[in-house]
Amino acid sequence: GQSYLHETEIDTDEFLDIGNFSAIAAPLYEGRLFNQFDYSQKRWLSGSGLNASWEEVDSFPKDIDPHYLMLQGVATSSYRFNWSAKLIYRNIARDTDTRTFIGTTVCGDPVPHVTSILNPKSSNDSWFLTATTNSLVFDHMVRTRLTGTHLDYHVVREFAIPRNSQDSVAMLALSLGGAHSKFAAEWLRMSSIIIAKPWKACMALTPHERLRRRIIIEVLIARSFALDEESLRWILRDCDLAPEEIIRRSAGGTLHERGFWRVDKSLPSELRLPVLAFVLFMQAKNESNEAICDWQIPEEIDLGEYGLGEGSGGRVAVRSRFGPRYFGWQESQGVEESWRECHLHARNLLGPSGYASLLSELRSPGTSDPGPQSPHPDGLSAVPSVPPASGPPANGPPANGPTANGPPANGPTASVSSQSVQKPGGMAESFDPDTFTLSSDPVPKKRKKR
Repeated sequence: GQSYLHETEIDTDEFLDIGNFSAIAAPLYEGRLFNQFDYSQKRWLSGSGLNASWEEVDSFPKDIDPHYLMLQGVATSSYRFNWSAKLIYRNIARDTDTRTFIGTTVCGDPVPHVTSILNPKSSNDSWFLTATTNSLVFDHMVRTRLTGTHLDYHVVREFAIPRNSQDSVAMLALSLGGAHSKFAAEWLRMSSIIIAKPWKACMALTPHERLRRRIIIEVLIARSFALDEESLRWILRDCDLAPEEIIRRSAGGTLHERGFWRVDKSLPSELRLPVLAFVLFMQAKNESNEAICDWQIPEEIDLGEYGLGEGSGGRVAVRSRFGPRYFGWQESQGVEESWRECHLHARNLLGPSGYASLLSELRSPGTSDPGPQSPHPDGLSAVPSVPPASGPPANGPPANGPTANGPPANGPTASVSSQSVQKPGGMAESFDPDTFTLSSDPVPKKRKKR
């Protein structure tokens, strides 16, 4: 019979740099697998086609359990394939569903023909485009113009998007859609605009923080389209109706069939994404975009003050009903160690050649340098020095190699070996990515060579 190896028994450097893609399987991103800012909305259980059984994956961080896997060698054989960050979206769409344009960003993962792709010029543009297309304002445009059930490219290319991308919006989108170790390289590319905080604390994982950041995106995109209060109120009409009123009017056919009243319709009005987005839009009329990014969900809200609901019904508690903003473990790891772990994941995913290319990209002119607020203020000098090697293309091997799905974001953390000598301020004298410890391992170990 055949024998198999556990991924910890594979030498990652040798395995990736020889281009041995025949043994690497990547998730095939069909429509049911992903959702807006969600790389794993559902997990496949059994069956196929219309008889396939899927289960919702509600809480972050998530593992990826697709229906189909594709050999990386097969995926890379296509002349259209690339390793860069790309926006994927469901080609089959209806203007009377809860949402019409449903997309997220993936890196190097293959898609079937019913999952469409948009390839922006840069990683930053990809995440900004993801934020824009997943906004309610953009979706309103799509629902207004869509006449069939397919979002083919000749349809999508007609939609307007803001002329210039915004780093803050791209960062918010990454924190929502890239909350997994498989996006480690993307986090490093964006590290120049991240304040000095632990890597995993930058991820939006709790329902509270994910909602807060989505609300901010909604308002920033609405401002990018230069919408006024009247226009946004029209787009979000009926979203403030009580759940029982929505049921009554829906049964009577008096609600606009393309409206967004379906979004969070089972929740009280004051807890819904469209309603809170309008509240922030009104509160931030005279605020800068930077100030909006620091917005917090209000402790209490009276919807009547914003012309929503059924008039003033008094102030009701809001923030406390969403729970904490972060999990305790997100901030338990030190800043220095957490970003070393990010580098380690990127190196394991990309292999030495791809990782060296990534470091070269970060250091090269015209790209974002980590800068003084980065966890590595001297320009990534604290990360391993990896010499260029022959093998995979310069733009990197698959971001879904042996450790693609990796440990969950709250799983075992790879840290610098205790053999490293620490400088003042916590900077390690040396970092050998081949010698590392896991939180569950009592002693450092060397990965096996084959």
